Amino acid sequence: MQQISFRIIMQTVDSGETILDVDKSVPNNSNPHLDFGDSTCVSDMHQNSPPPQTILDSFDRAPEIEKHEFPHVEVVRKKSERNKLEGFSCKQCYEYYKNCGLSEDALKIKKNECSRHRERYRAPETPEHFWSLGFPDTPEMIERRQKYHPVESPVAANRAPRRRRCLEKKF
Repeated sequence: MQQISFRIIMQTVDSGETILDVDKSVPNNSNPHLDFGDSTCVSDMHQNSPPPQTILDSFDRAPEIEKHEFPHVEVVRKKSERNKLEGFSCKQCYEYYKNCGLSEDALKIKKNECSRHRERYRAPETPEHFWSLGFPDTPEMIERRQKYHPVESPVAANRAPRRRRCLEKKF
């Protein structure tokens, strides 16, 4: 009968894993169920380590609710929870509230009472002319250009752009 010797080294690591140090000699009789003789090493290993977690155990627990700390669009389903959120106004509602003639404090209270716009983080507004699907007319294009790119001085408007690199002399 032939002897097979092996060494299992187990130590405690910072991550909490327990590793056991064992020297054993086992007879090789080609039996798949080898007898390790003394079972103290196996019992020590089970006492120091947490029970093994199987795939089926992970489905028994309810998943933890993720709480996001960054601005995002979140659905708030219950009316009582929506009423806890602060109300705000869109462009159309702003015009309505402006025409009511209320002070800033009264306006804020009114928005919290009856506003339909309620979110934890306010989404950015849609850019102007975003939903204009056609091409703008020439006068409208000139007006937009002047609105978004104002000209500082008439001299700067007529000046040609400067070259970054000088021209090379060829002759």
